[in-house]
Amino acid sequence: MDLSVLFGRNWPICFATYSVQTKIAQSILYLKIKSFLKGIIAGIKTIKDIKHPILFIFYSLMIWVFYFLMAYFAFFSFGPTAHLGIMAALLVFVFGSFGIIIPSPGGVGTYHAMAMAALAIYGIKGDDAFSYANIMFFNVQIVTTIVFGILSLILLPLINKNYHPGHVQINPNVID
Repeated sequence: MDLSVLFGRNWPICFATYSVQTKIAQSILYLKIKSFLKGIIAGIKTIKDIKHPILFIFYSLMIWVFYFLMAYFAFFSFGPTAHLGIMAALLVFVFGSFGIIIPSPGGVGTYHAMAMAALAIYGIKGDDAFSYANIMFFNVQIVTTIVFGILSLILLPLINKNYHPGHVQINPNVID
């Protein structure tokens, strides 16, 4: 059978496209991205099983809003970026977020590179861009984690001293 009857004169292009799509669909990168996206979709579907889904969505959005505001207000704390506006903060925030999700240990280096690339668009280059990236990265990753980690270690035992999970049975005969 003549393929031009089915596909017209473009059958070589159709065949080549199918071959490339087949190769891509079998690649490790494609399979990882596909698995990642399936995980995101599965996670989104579990929101309906949460006790207060609207509150969960609200809190999630507020976390992102405050991350963004932190990037924006940090501009004013550093001379070379003090003149940048809210759109620049949004771009740095988005680029920095991509830098964090790139597989690297805790986003070290990748966050810096992406934030510096975003700042370069606005003419902030070199040491100034790297300094801003360090201020943001270490504020979020180090200071925040340490401060809230210590607060959690102090406050959670006090808050949860009378909490007993329903699935754990407490045996009064066991002496601590």
